[in-house]
Amino acid sequence: MKCKCGSYAINPHLYGRDNTDQDLCDICYWRKRANNLQQLKTEIRAMCIELECTTHEKFDSGMYHALRGRLHELSSVPVGN
Repeated sequence: MKCKCGSYAINPHLYGRDNTDQDLCDICYWRKRANNLQQLKTEIRAMCIELECTTHEKFDSGMYHALRGRLHELSSVPVGN
């Protein structure tokens, strides 16, 4: 099998990979996770800023629950060995 980047270095059983994205080579697999992690961090920073601003007037429980959900997603992003 060949990755979309042209590489044949697809090793789903190595380097701490789970059984997802088996069509991606090792580099594309981890790049995708790094990009997802960066996107989550950016969203969480924005939510924190918004949450901090709203707490001065009133506490927005919807924002709090959204932030908790994104933090849970962030904590479940697989990391390498």
